[in-house]
Amino acid sequence: MKKYFSLSILYYLRFFAKLQLLKNKKMIIVGITGSAGKSSTVSVCDAALSPKFKIKTNNGTNSESGIPLSILNIKVNGYSPINWLKYCLLAPYKLLTNWQKYDIYLCEMGIDGPDSPKNMSYLLSIIKPKIGIFLNVNLVHGEFFKDIDSIGLEKSKLITSLPSTGFALINNNDPIVAKTTQNTLAKKFI
Repeated sequence: MKKYFSLSILYYLRFFAKLQLLKNKKMIIVGITGSAGKSSTVSVCDAALSPKFKIKTNNGTNSESGIPLSILNIKVNGYSPINWLKYCLLAPYKLLTNWQKYDIYLCEMGIDGPDSPKNMSYLLSIIKPKIGIFLNVNLVHGEFFKDIDSIGLEKSKLITSLPSTGFALINNNDPIVAKTTQNTLAKKFI
């Protein structure tokens, strides 16, 4: 019962986050994944781009709940049932009152397992990046995967889901990243 309740909250937040993104259709979404270095990469990209562009980041909230809450500009103060009720009540309010426009959304995308909602496919059901950055693969948070290759395959969905008009920045020095991103339609930068 608790699992279905949690999924209902996630789907509810995802719904409002997707509506919020529709209000800013011209914003370019940059998805950043890897086992390490995501937050640092977001910080570097933000520092490099912010003089010329209005940037939004998800400030390390890179999960199935953190990304939609970040999109809605809902600050997380805890994870108690009362807090989740507050976040759910804030979602439609934020949708109606938040009209900020951004040029670029730098979004850390972290996964904790191969199954929804902890996987990359679920995160990609919230946002559709046009640019993907895949840093590396190691066994961090790997307890739910059978091996390091399966972690790489799951993370690579960010790159393989990019449109043909998209761009993929690949760390070709990581053999798993190189191997799992060969089938992208996006233009690759290695």
